[in-house]
Amino acid sequence: MLEQQLEPTNERYISAFIVDIEISKVNKHLHFPNITKKDNKGNHNVNEFCTMRVDNVMLENMIKFQQIEFNIIRGYYWTGCKSNMFSNEIEKIYNLRYQLKKKVIHYKTIINY
Repeated sequence: MLEQQLEPTNERYISAFIVDIEISKVNKHLHFPNITKKDNKGNHNVNEFCTMRVDNVMLENMIKFQQIEFNIIRGYYWTGCKSNMFSNEIEKIYNLRYQLKKKVIHYKTIINY
């Protein structure tokens, strides 16, 4: 399913997924790669093989920008419709804050933290 697609279609019916993948090949090396390798010292962005957990958006970006080849180890997927409730509410808060800022009224939200 495409990131902004809210309704499933016959071609793209998965709403979202989270999978563990094993990256077997990185065809495009970047200065700031999407691949994140975790160890006891923290997270490192690398252009090398590793195992990592990704969602559907991250995997699409890694395929698109780094042209990775991978194997799926395991994962979960959800079918059905996506909800854009959160983005709608955030947009309302942003617009309210924008209007109040014009009137020099400061409006802080939890989103800022």
